[in-house]
Amino acid sequence: MSMLACTMLSLSSVIVLRSNGPTSATVNVHFLSMSRPEDETASQHVGRTIRALELLAEAPQTQASLARLLQVHRRTVRRLLTRLTDLGYAEPAGSDEPGAYVASAKLIALGTLAARRLDVVQISPDHLALVRGSSVQCRVLAIRRGRDVTIPVIQATNGSTLPSWLSHGGKAAPLHATAVGKVFLLNDTVLLEQVLAHELPAYTTSTLTRRADLLLELSKARRTGYTVEVNEFHVGQYGAACPVIDHTGQVAAALGAITNDADTLEDLGTQVRRAADSLSRALGGSLGAVALCGSRTWLALPGY
Repeated sequence: MSMLACTMLSLSSVIVLRSNGPTSATVNVHFLSMSRPEDETASQHVGRTIRALELLAEAPQTQASLARLLQVHRRTVRRLLTRLTDLGYAEPAGSDEPGAYVASAKLIALGTLAARRLDVVQISPDHLALVRGSSVQCRVLAIRRGRDVTIPVIQATNGSTLPSWLSHGGKAAPLHATAVGKVFLLNDTVLLEQVLAHELPAYTTSTLTRRADLLLELSKARRTGYTVEVNEFHVGQYGAACPVIDHTGQVAAALGAITNDADTLEDLGTQVRRAADSLSRALGGSLGAVALCGSRTWLALPGY
């Protein structure tokens, strides 16, 4: 769901948001006072109003252009624009676009307010469930806490046994040795520089403890679109993860999965990316909107 969809809009009354599956949050809109022709159903009226707001948010629109795009008479558009303008959700575009209207800052503010009500932890389970496979041990959602990540959401799959460090309450993990941790390094150059300024502790013989190795691993992740771990935190544990982007374009969490089969990592990465994009869209964001740090930036860090 886009941030604009989050706003849709009481225009005179009530907005109710609730989680409703992996595609979006449901927006229930009740119009109390906006008049409409008797032959127009409520659903048609709401749908037309939402579409008009989307068009006004995308680009300035005249009465003629809105009538053409909405496939209605200009009189209908005139009434709609008058009401939206009176309510403060549309405004004249200005002297550069005479006769045109645009969405107002009030609409954007309302969208931001609605998007903030979406809690990534609460709505994540349905999206995590999109990651499937017989070799998947569990799916996880991770949040950064300083130089570690915590994992508030854990889903076991196919009756699998959780890795011991998760099943025994150990829900903290290092940034440099886990797929979910690398997501945050991948998208935050300042954080990456801070981590590289300290020793990278080894958890297994496969942990990336050399700064150059970690940088190359992140560079590869930038190309594939997801991060991986291979025996780096616990022996026999393989994982893939991808960022979850919120309505502000920031990384809200990392969505990942753990397997005991290294041969399935590529497929796992594809599934994780699809699930992360689904959750991002539910938050009003999109994976396509995040600008990942490039390898040149990393390799330009002093001393590395």
